[in-house]
Order: sequence, then C-alpha cells, then structure tokens
Amino acid sequence: MRKIRLSRQNDPPRQPQPRKVLLYGSNNKNSESKKVDSINTDAFSGMRKLKLLQLDNLAVKGNYKEFPRSLRWLCWHKFPYKCLPDGLPLEKVVALEMRHSRLHHLFQGNKVLSALKILNLSHSEGLSCTPDFSKLPNLERIILKYCTRLIEIDKSIGGLKRLLILNVRGCQSLRKLPRCISNLQSLEKIILYGCSKLVWSSLELNKMQSLLELDAGGTANDEVSTSVSKKHLLMCSSVSSPRKSPGILLTTVSHTLVTLSLIGCGLSSDLIPEELGDFSMLQNLFLSENPIYSLPESIKRLTNLRKLELENCEQLEYLPEIPASVKILSTWQCRSLQRIHNLLNLLTTLNFLGLSCNKLIEVQEMFQLKCISSFDVDLISVLGLPNLSDMKVDLYNSLTLTRWKGPIQGLSEFGIFSISFHGSELPDGLSYNSTGSSSISFDVPNYDIQGLNLYVIYGNASTSYCTRRNKFWNEFHVRVANKTKDLRWTYSPTFKGLPDNGEDITWLCHWEIGDHLDTGDSMSISVTLFAGARLKEFGVHIVYKQNDNNLRCNTSSPPSRHLINGVDISAYQVQGSYFLCHHDFDVQQNCSIYGWNSTGWYEFLFGDNSEDFPDEMSPYD
Repeated sequence: MRKIRLSRQNDPPRQPQPRKVLLYGSNNKNSESKKVDSINTDAFSGMRKLKLLQLDNLAVKGNYKEFPRSLRWLCWHKFPYKCLPDGLPLEKVVALEMRHSRLHHLFQGNKVLSALKILNLSHSEGLSCTPDFSKLPNLERIILKYCTRLIEIDKSIGGLKRLLILNVRGCQSLRKLPRCISNLQSLEKIILYGCSKLVWSSLELNKMQSLLELDAGGTANDEVSTSVSKKHLLMCSSVSSPRKSPGILLTTVSHTLVTLSLIGCGLSSDLIPEELGDFSMLQNLFLSENPIYSLPESIKRLTNLRKLELENCEQLEYLPEIPASVKILSTWQCRSLQRIHNLLNLLTTLNFLGLSCNKLIEVQEMFQLKCISSFDVDLISVLGLPNLSDMKVDLYNSLTLTRWKGPIQGLSEFGIFSISFHGSELPDGLSYNSTGSSSISFDVPNYDIQGLNLYVIYGNASTSYCTRRNKFWNEFHVRVANKTKDLRWTYSPTFKGLPDNGEDITWLCHWEIGDHLDTGDSMSISVTLFAGARLKEFGVHIVYKQNDNNLRCNTSSPPSRHLINGVDISAYQVQGSYFLCHHDFDVQQNCSIYGWNSTGWYEFLFGDNSEDFPDEMSPYD
C-alpha cells in the first residue's frame, strides 16, 4: 500500500468530473421571438460522470455520441424541437422534465426507457398525444399540466403497474381517459382540474383501491360519479359558470374517505344527505362556493374532522353542531350566515376564520344579539332604558370585522347584557360617575345588591391617538375588580356601537354579580376605548334587589366564583381571574403556550395600575 501511495504522488493532478451542469440560453422577453441559443454536443465530451443536467432555452447541435450516458436527471425547459433526437442517450434517466417545450410527440421509433420514473411535459402546448407507455414501463409520475392541445391519453397507460400520479390539469382539449385506467391498482392521485371537455364519470374508479386523491374540478361531467370510493376525493371545483347541480349519492362512496372537496359545483343542501355523518374517517371537508343554506345535523358524528371550509357560501344561514376535533373552520364571506350552533375549543385549538360574515348574530353558548324588545321585561326595567324603538345604531362585530346598521340590539354573553345606542348624557341618580376619568373606585354599601350597571359615553376623537393601553391591545374593554375577594373580570364585548355623524354612543352594560359583593368590599372599575374614540363620561349605578328596605339578606352558602347570572365562565379563567372575550381567541391560545405572565398579558388585563402600563411591553416579547 505504501508503494501505491508513493506512485500516486508522482501522477499528474486529475481534473474533477462534474456531477451537475446548468446551462441557460438568453431570456427573450419578446414572446413572439423564436430565437434560441445553441451549444454543440462537443461541450459535453469527457463528462462521463455527469448525473444532473439542466438546459434552459438552448438547442443542442451535433452528434450525441459523446453526450453523457450517466445522466439520471435531465431538465430541458423550452426544448426547441418537435421530438427528442434519436441519438440522445436516455437509457439511465430517471426524471425527464421538459416544461414549456415545443414537443409534438415525445420520440420516434421503439426506444425503451426502463429507468424513467418521472415524466413532466407541462405547458407543452403543441403536444397532441402521449407516448406509447409500454416503452416507459416503470413510470411513477406523469405530469402533463396545461398541454392545451392534448387530445387523448394512450391506452397503454393501463400497463403502468407502478404509476402513482397522473396530472393533466388544464388540458382543455382532452375529451376522455382510457377505461383501462381503472385497472391501475397503484395510482394514488388523479388531477383533472380544468379539463373542461373531459367526461370521466363512466370510469369505474371504485376498482382503484389505492386511489387517494381525485380532483375533477371544472370537468365536463353533468353529475358526479357515484362510483368513486377512495380515501381522498377532490372534485367539482367549477372554473366556469355553474352547471346543473350534481346528483351526489354519498351512500355509494367508501366510508374510508379522508378528504372530500365539492367546491363550486352548485351543490344545494338538499343534495347533502344525513349519511354524510357515516364518513367516520373524514378529516377534510371543502364545500366552498356552493348555494347551501345549512349542513346536515349528522356532521357532528365526524369525530376525525380537522378542517371544514365553507368560504363564499353566500346562502349559508346556519351551521349545526361542529365536532370538537375541528381545528380550522372557515366561513369567510358567508354573508348570509346568522347562527352557529357551537365553536368548541375556540379558546384552545380552533382557528375560526369568519371574516366578512356581516350577519352573524349568534353562536350558541357564546353570544346572542337580538332586538331589545325580545329581552326579559324585568331586565329592561333594571336598565331604565329610554324609548329606543325608532333609533338605529351602527354596530361593529369584532369577531367577523364587519359593521352593520339597524334597529337597537341587545347583546348577551358571559351572563352580561350590553346595549349601544346614541346618547350623550348619563341618567340622573347614578351611584358614581366620572367625567374625564376612565376609572371609578368605591366600597360596597350595606344593601342587598343585585348587580351593577356600567355607563360609558364616547365619541370620535378630534385627532387620532393611541393610549398606552390600546397600543398593546386596541380593543374596547372594561375591568371590574373586587379587590377584597381578589376577584377580577376583564370583559371585551363582541359588538360595540360606532359614533356616527357627530353623535356620541352610550354603551350600557349590566353585570348581575351581586352574589360576589359583600358590604365593605373594595371595588375598582375602569374602561379602555379603542384608538380613535374619546371617553366623555363614565358612570356606575348599583342595582339593588327588591326586598324590604333593600337590606342585605344572609345566604346559606357562598356563590361559585365561576358564575355570572347563572352562566359558567370557568373556561375563561386565567390564574384565578377571568378574561371574558370571544373575538380575540388567539390571545388565549398563544398565552396557553407561552404563558400569561411572560407575554405581559396578565399584568395588562388584571394589573392594578391601568394607566402606567409600560409602552415597551409587547404581548409576544
């Protein structure tokens, strides 16, 4: 071995053999120019170990005798010829990518490429037919996207026993697929999206036990095939004007389905049967852009469902109970949606995307907005409201980020009732009031207290400004604290009134928390407005129970800390305090991960010093 090493030291240095070469022609910005740069095959002589070769917008001229025969991957974008040269050595090529080529057909003769696994001829607009696939027996991926003149797929595709993916997306001239494609037991994904002339419903896809995904959006089918029975199903996403609603019989589809997409296929609620709940393996359900007004109640049985998309369903009015397993629920731009049965796990794992749902007024067990006349008469009496029958107000929904103008509405959430209406004066006889200050403190008197009414009057600020607090969190919120009992509630309503045309807004809020207040308890109540609003007056009125002399009555047992007016708020507890907010659910989700103290949120929401909150603190520092 020593002699061998010594002999090698005297050898001349070897030139390294390239394994990868990238060559680029000129980038002609003029689309009408047909000029192609060229290179001679002699440039590749000696590159015996070349494995990867990428050519962009180049013509290769000369004899291919010296062309590298060890190629495994050939990427030749904008290939300039109508077919592959006869002498081009492709026997060992595993991946052949020829996007945006001028190919009319792949090659001539009886060339067999046994090593080829990936064939990508996307955007080859001159390609009218596929090659004889019997010459490419080990293909695993066929990608023919946007080959707009492709008319047919060769029947020999039925012999590709290892084929995993067939993608003919956007092949507008393709009219049919060979029936033998149903015999491909390894095929996992078929993408037919945008093949506007293709009729595929006659294919016996129920035979394809390995099929995971079928995207047949924008095809020429008048109805969805009922023979599809696979794990992933993506179909009927219309790319043109809506056609006749498909007759979908989900009872014939395998219950092992994992993904079901029926986007934009003119699907009405009547065509979604109760049997949808039998798809116990379903994880992703996409029903966007359909004229559905609701979903079947059986959807609650889909206990593995992770993602539910109902975007742009403009006739959707109601959502039934959604399973707790759902992580993403999108009702974006469902402008008719008024009620949702539940949003389980909103504070922990659910990402609710409800933007532009401007008519949403109720999520059961969370909040409800309804006409003031429909609320309990005793509650109306406690509030001492003026005549609001002819008044309208502009309301902002912080959950959907929409505004809505209409008759006066009352909001009920967390056992708290609130209402917004136009007005600029506090009522007479308030227990406590403050002009220019955002906080009020007092000791609980020796009377039997039912609750507290909070009055906040605000208008548009003459100049835009941000306080220290709304730099941190620009949301309207009030903080109520019983310091004696160390009970703290911070409440941000889902709906609030917006000042309009110089008219101020009176926000009245009733807290029925008398059971949590004892004589002498030290109370502190403060309010923070959103940027652009100016506080004018703030008042608190104590509401007494109706009994003789209003004297406090002894109770047999202390009330639960988790109840406000009989509503359990334990899910909103933060280290013994309560953050009562639905619209910024991501605050609770993030703090459950990073910690309430480390992010600064706990001190911000429940700290004693409301005005001295430091500017430099950030909720995600």
